[in-house]
Order: sequence, then structure tokens, then C-alpha cells
Amino acid sequence: MRFGITITAGYYNYDSTPADFVRMIRERIDWAKAARDAGFTFVSIGQHVLGHEPRHMLPQVMPMLARLSGEVPEMHLLTSILIAPLHNPVMLAEEVATLDGLSDGKMILCLGLGYRDHEYPPFGTTKQERVPRTEELIHVMKQMWTQKEVNHEGRFFKVQGPGCPHRVVHKPYPTLWLGTGADAGTRRAARMADGVYRAGFTPLAELTHQLNVYNEALKAEGKAPAPKGGTFAMQREVYLGESRAKVAARVLPEFQKTLASYKAAGVEDTMIPAGLVGEKDPGAEQVPFLMGSPTECAEQLAMYRDRLGVEWMNLGFTASGIPHEQIMRNIQTFGREVLPQLKHP
Repeated sequence: MRFGITITAGYYNYDSTPADFVRMIRERIDWAKAARDAGFTFVSIGQHVLGHEPRHMLPQVMPMLARLSGEVPEMHLLTSILIAPLHNPVMLAEEVATLDGLSDGKMILCLGLGYRDHEYPPFGTTKQERVPRTEELIHVMKQMWTQKEVNHEGRFFKVQGPGCPHRVVHKPYPTLWLGTGADAGTRRAARMADGVYRAGFTPLAELTHQLNVYNEALKAEGKAPAPKGGTFAMQREVYLGESRAKVAARVLPEFQKTLASYKAAGVEDTMIPAGLVGEKDPGAEQVPFLMGSPTECAEQLAMYRDRLGVEWMNLGFTASGIPHEQIMRNIQTFGREVLPQLKHP
């Protein structure tokens, strides 16, 4: 398995001041460096706009990844997840090509549809247009990356002029994943992308279903099953402690508040089943977090590896209220005590 660190969350530790925004950026750079030193191979950040406190403190994806490309040049860069309908395909293709060059071909563009209603209107679109707009955006970007001249006139975009294949390092174009929580999105990933990415909170049973949908869709496209025909990647939050039982007793109520807030914001049941926001701990296979001792976390990760064939696992270490120093220690402990247990015999 390849492990990455997501630096998207963890915004509860900052006040709404310029000084704290600078501190947030610097601490995320520290996390990325610690993850690299611990044996992680990629770093990621996701996107929101017009967020309310404290979410409005999040830095934007592309400039942050550009900075990280200089700080941790050994690591792959992942957008997890960029909201596709908010972007222009020409500018996004140019920005991704630039990051592809900055990282020497280690850029992974993961696009999603978004889910927050208020994020679409300022960009001249609506939530109802997000699927066709995203598909057209991908179509134009692939032309930009692979063709010397682009001539496109579609429903949302009209593009005529030179492409940028001469600046693309990873051929035929930068690695493209689609983030989704639905069967239709999983099939779209098989048809239009190099992989599918499941963010955050999906239980194992739903992940198993989505892998089956993905492999069936790959077969329909004449491709081999994952991982040869496409990548099945996912994200999990990690909470290290003395034991899973003790960690769950301490932090599960806070997890469930977080899940409830996502559901209130419009996240679909396929991504966060309603039963997960109850009071009872339904068990390791259903709770979408890695919790417990290093050995227990390694066992949970091995479950995803062995049952789903997951090769790319994106990890978060930023539970609400965990201070920067503890996050750094948890990253280091994970590299020292968890990763060695996941090496194949």
C-alpha cells in the first residue's frame, strides 16, 4: 500500500486572523514533511469555497500544492477533492500541467462534483448542472493535454487555440481520478478516468459494493479489473491510542457529530449511512475511522488491503481539537509502529 496524508481538515485549532492563517499553512507544511520522513508517499488537500467559520480558514488547493512541491519534492501531489464544476477547463488544465511539471510527473488530479448548494452560483452554474459540466470539463482538459490544437464548442465551454501537450510530463496526461459516493460516479470513473477515490466515511460493505461496480464498469469498457485496469483509492481518519475500545469511548461521539454535520450539508447516504451517526459503536467494519493501538490500526488497514486491494490509502490525523504537536507525534508513531506491520511477507 502507498500511504498519503491529507491536510484538509484540522481547521478547528485556528482563529479567524491572518496570523492564524499563516500558522495553519506552516503547520501543514510540517505535517507533510513529517509524513515524508515517516514513509508516506503522497500529500493531498481538498477544496471548499465560501465556507463558514472555521472552514473558511482552509487554504486553496493549487497554490498550496505548488508550495508543497518544493517542500516535499519526493511526494506525489493529490487533489482530494477538487470541485470540478467550479473550474474552467483551460485554466485548470494549465494549472495541472504546471503542477505536473513542478512534481516531475507526480501530480494526481482527483475531481468531484461537490455537494454544497451555495458553492455553485458564484461560478455561474448550479448543482443540477454539475454532472454534464464535469464531463465536458474533463473532455476539454484531455484535449488540452494531448493535442497541439483544441477546437471545442460545447454546452458549457467554447475553446479554440493551442493545447499544452509539450508541457505534460506524465503521459498521455496527468493521472486523473474521480471522487464519488455513488454507483453512477463509479461508472463514470471507469469510463473517463484512471481511478476512483472514496473519501472519508464509507463503511467496508459499501466500499465492497463500489469495488464490484467499478470492476464491472471497467470490464464493460474493455479494461482489466482494478488495480491493473484502474485505481481504487480511499481515505480514512486515524486516531492512535492505547486500544480501540478506549479511543472509541473518547472520540466516537465527536466523530458522529462531524458525520452529522456533513449529512446536514447534503452528503449522500451512500457516503455516510444514517446509522453511523447514532450513539452505539457498530464495530470496526462499519465505523469509517482507524482507531486504536498501532497493531489494531495495522489490522484494520490490512483488512482494506486484503479485501479490496486498496493500493493508495490517504490518511488524516486531524480530529477536532488535536493540537499540532500531537498530530506530529501521531504521524511519527504511525510511520514507526504501523507501517512496518503492513509489509508483505
